[in-house]
Amino acid sequence: MRADLAELPGFRLALLDQRGHGASSPVATEAEFSLEYLVHDLSVVVRTLGWTEPVLCGGSMGAAVVLSYALTHATALRALVLIAPAIGTSRPAASSSLLDFADQIEAIGLAGALDERRKNLKEGGIPPEEADGFGAQWARQDEKSLAVAMRAVGTWRLLCSFKELERLKVPVLIVDVRDDPLHPIQVAEEMDAHIVASSLFVFPSHQLAVQPGAIGGVISRELASLWGT
Repeated sequence: MRADLAELPGFRLALLDQRGHGASSPVATEAEFSLEYLVHDLSVVVRTLGWTEPVLCGGSMGAAVVLSYALTHATALRALVLIAPAIGTSRPAASSSLLDFADQIEAIGLAGALDERRKNLKEGGIPPEEADGFGAQWARQDEKSLAVAMRAVGTWRLLCSFKELERLKVPVLIVDVRDDPLHPIQVAEEMDAHIVASSLFVFPSHQLAVQPGAIGGVISRELASLWGT
C-alpha cells in the first residue's frame, strides 16, 4: 500500500495490518475472520489513534470493512475511499476462485499456487508483466492463515440492498480497474449510483493502476474535487 499510495500530501497515514495479514497474528479458523470482527478491529484502531474526522480507505475486502464500519458506527468521518470493492449484495464474484486458490495453497504451498496461477493467466492471454504481478500482496503472508481468510471472505455479504448506501452522508471515492475479474466493475458502479456524494474513477488497465503512486495521485485529486477544494 505504501507504493500504491506514495506520499499522499496533506495526510497523516496509518496502515493497518488486518488480522491474519502482515505482522498481525495468523488466524486458524474461518470464524476468526468474520466481517464483524474486522470491523471491530478497525474501530479499536480508530479509537486508539484518537484522530478526528479520519478518511478511511480499504481495498478489495478492506473496502467492505471500511464501508461496513461507516454504516454501523456513529464516528465522524471526513470521507471514505473504496479501492476495487469486491463485495456488495451477494457473495464475492470471485468466491469459487478464492476457494480454489485456498485448496491449491494447502495442496502445493503458497509459492507453488502463485506460480501455477501466473502460468494459467499467461496461457489465457494476460500480458506476462501483468500476470507475474498476480498475488504479489499475498506472497509475504502466512500461507495457512491466508487460506483460512480466503475461505472466510468467500462467504461474506456486505449489503442486503444497495439502497442501504443512501444512508451515507460522507463523501465516498471509489477507485476501480476495468476488466478485473476479482473485482467486478458492476459492484463499484452500483455503489456509485446509490451513494449521495460519490465519485468513481476507473483505471483502464491493471498495469496503470499498479504504477508507484498512481492510486495515491487519484485519491489526492478526487478527494479535493469531492470536498470542493
